[in-house]
Amino acid sequence: MFFKKIFFLVFTLPFLCFGALDLKVQEHVLHNGLRILLYEDHTTPVISYYTWFNVGSAHEKKGQTGIAHLFEHMMFQGTKKYGKKQYDTILANHGGQNNAFTSQDYTAYYVNIPSEHLELVMDLESDRMVNLNVTQENLTSEREVVKEEKRSRYDNSPFGKMYEVIFPLTYPENHPYSWPTIGSMKDLNSLSVEECMNFYKTYYAPNNATIVLVGDFDLKKTLELFEKYYRNLESQNISVLPQPESVKQKKEKIKTIYFTTQSEMMITAYHGTSALSHETYALDVLGTILSDGKSSRLYKKLIYEDQVATGISAAHNGNKLAGTFNIRLIMKPGLPIQKGEKLIIQVIENLKKNGVTENELQKSKNQILSSFLFGLKSKENTAYSLGANQIIFGDYRHFFEDIDKYNEVTKEDVLKVAQKYLHHNNKNTVYLKPLQQ
Repeated sequence: MFFKKIFFLVFTLPFLCFGALDLKVQEHVLHNGLRILLYEDHTTPVISYYTWFNVGSAHEKKGQTGIAHLFEHMMFQGTKKYGKKQYDTILANHGGQNNAFTSQDYTAYYVNIPSEHLELVMDLESDRMVNLNVTQENLTSEREVVKEEKRSRYDNSPFGKMYEVIFPLTYPENHPYSWPTIGSMKDLNSLSVEECMNFYKTYYAPNNATIVLVGDFDLKKTLELFEKYYRNLESQNISVLPQPESVKQKKEKIKTIYFTTQSEMMITAYHGTSALSHETYALDVLGTILSDGKSSRLYKKLIYEDQVATGISAAHNGNKLAGTFNIRLIMKPGLPIQKGEKLIIQVIENLKKNGVTENELQKSKNQILSSFLFGLKSKENTAYSLGANQIIFGDYRHFFEDIDKYNEVTKEDVLKVAQKYLHHNNKNTVYLKPLQQ
């Protein structure tokens, strides 16, 4: 649903009453199933080239957790045509920037580069889609890189440790969101070349990919290049990920962990809804009202008025199969987490009893929609949003409806989702407390 970063702008936007967005996107599907989304923007001579694969950690099997993210790293290890590490070097030498990311639902690779090098990008990307060097040497190398990333971002990070715990606490063991994208050390250590090759051949196929190109290009020549570089890639038989049953939680689940830190911290995950539900718009607005900006309810109460916390955030995270409404809290050193949690509950219960004001509602919409529309000034953000909506919703045009959908959210909608989802029996909480020396 909400794939845009929020930037607070303190004014009322005149465009909030506009109709639905309608970018002139050209959509093409090659005979092998590769979907191509093209949006011309000739304001500057650059392009943003995204390759999206419909595979993430939710597609992993038990015992193979972390393989989707590991493959994100493996994709930079070269082919017979372009050797190890040449991918990054070639792009950098032509003024390009590139990176990649993996989520529960997808893996994406992007290149931002002067438009004159479009054919070079296609050559590199089409080559590694099918000719990757999946060797024991490369697996061993990238496995160690991913393990070090896990140590730094999870094992040695307080919030990382909490996120590792919150996933299996919130979702049942058989749910595809019950483990973090990084995977477990045990599974990372046991992955074999054969398992990696099977994963690669199954999911890194043209009929499981969407390429989004935004920027300065000639449509006719670009379509000819896509035919040249991608038409001979073979499609694969890919099974559809089954929709898991809705989680029916009957009581709050709690876990306490300990870490070397000065402050007590907390993550709470209420079961929310998937990105495909219309309720996600009201949940996004609710999160903004609660914690976005110094005048938001939780910030005012915990940081400004009672001065018990140094950090507070609330937001709905709607993914393809399910979603959670998450609250993160960092207390001031020496103060117990229960004191801050009690204030959070007070704020939420007050909102559930009395609703939100018209001013809060409008301000939240301003914050969300300003970020949405100003993001379109960036070719990269536009390419990202088109691709993410295609993968999540199966149609990039879903992106065009967001303005109207956020504008349609009422105070009653916000109250309804708060009362429906933010209750005690729907709650999962991980407390982190300082490790006693």
